Amino acid sequence: MASKKKVLVIEDDPSNQKIVELVLSQFPCEVKVAGNGELGLEIAKVFLPDLILMDMMMPKMSGLDVLKAFRSIKGLAQVPVVIISAKASAEDAAQAIGLGATEFLTKPFRIKELQGVVERFLN
Repeated sequence: MASKKKVLVIEDDPSNQKIVELVLSQFPCEVKVAGNGELGLEIAKVFLPDLILMDMMMPKMSGLDVLKAFRSIKGLAQVPVVIISAKASAEDAAQAIGLGATEFLTKPFRIKELQGVVERFLN
C-alpha cells in the first residue's frame, strides 16, 4: 500500500483553512496547517510535503517570500506550490508563477477547481 501523500496548507484565515481542509478530506492525504508564512516554512522543512497550498498575503512572512525560500531549499524546491489569493490581477499571478508557483487560484475559489488541482497533484 502506498503511503499517504502529505499536504501543507499555509493560510491565515481560519474559515479558508476549514474550506481547504474539507476539500482535502476527500483525498487520502495527511494535512498540516500553518497560520502564517514563517510557521509554514518551518513546518515544511520537517514535514516535507508533496503539495503546498498557500495564501499570498499573510502575517510574519508573505507567501511570495515563503515561495522564494521553498525554491532554494533542497527537498522543497520541486514541490508543487498552489497559490490561493485574493490578489487576483494578472500581474500578481505572473509574479507568483515567475517565482516558482505551480498554479495560481483566486479567492473566492471554486471548490471544484480546487478539487481538480489537488487531484492532479496527488494522483
